[in-house]
Amino acid sequence: MRSVQFRAASLALVFLCSAAPFARAGVDITPASETNGQLVVRLDNHFKGNYSPAVSFYAAIGPTGTFTAQFFAGPPPSSQKGGQAMAAVALDTLTASTPFSFRGARVIYVKAQIPSSMAVSHVVITYPPAPNVTDAATADPLVKALVINRSVFPLEPAAGAATPWFSLGGGWAKIPVTDRGMYVVNGSDLIAAGINLDGILPSTLRLYSQGGLEEARAYSDLTGSWLPGNAMREVAIRVEAGADGTFDPGDRVIFYGIGFGLFGRLSLTAAAAGALAFFILQVFLSRWWLRRARFGPAEWLWRMFTYRRRIPLFGAE
Repeated sequence: MRSVQFRAASLALVFLCSAAPFARAGVDITPASETNGQLVVRLDNHFKGNYSPAVSFYAAIGPTGTFTAQFFAGPPPSSQKGGQAMAAVALDTLTASTPFSFRGARVIYVKAQIPSSMAVSHVVITYPPAPNVTDAATADPLVKALVINRSVFPLEPAAGAATPWFSLGGGWAKIPVTDRGMYVVNGSDLIAAGINLDGILPSTLRLYSQGGLEEARAYSDLTGSWLPGNAMREVAIRVEAGADGTFDPGDRVIFYGIGFGLFGRLSLTAAAAGALAFFILQVFLSRWWLRRARFGPAEWLWRMFTYRRRIPLFGAE
């Protein structure tokens, strides 16, 4: 009986809680409109009372020229209602950082202090239109995760040469990998390959499979060919270069390489099918070999090493 009463009380509690008014606190930051040249960000303030929340976000802007960032109470200045422009009050509680480059994008950091009890406000960022833009489907995933942009991503000009298989553009070096395993490339190796270490900033080093197979030369490639499953795919690396901001002859890059140039090009299904096919081939080759030989090659060598004498591989001993 106690169990039944407890269940009934629990159900009643859930029902009463779900029927209670739902209140939330916080600030929703969403793009209101995006064009190549202007980004309007809407701030919906759900805090009540006299609390004045501070919010911040990153935004991608055009690669060159100056920009403006303005903060408005209520609707943005260009809003219309009933054919009339809606009032927008400019606020001075906004700061914006100096633009910085991040993986093919020019980014700013914006911080705004929302006046208490102001439910809706907007930040309007204007910049010179970019010659190259991309959308969410092909934008660099790290840039996309950082900035507030959702549909228009201005890009810095793509770097690299349109040569097949490997880009000979500045800033690239090809590292051949033939076997699976750990690899180390140090500054001396790069010098021997004719690369000047003076212009290398360790924090910007990236490693990709396929070296730009006739497609992407940078993350700013408009076709998104660096996306997983296509030509380029980023490989995890460990950079050991100290804290001096330079890449010296003794500094090194450590990575795990996969041979045959198949990393990032085979799906899990294709890789599993290839492994199964190789296993079946081994079974047939093993049966063929053991019909003619007394041991496998490795066992044969190990037996001769153990017994310190020559042991026939084929035929009876």
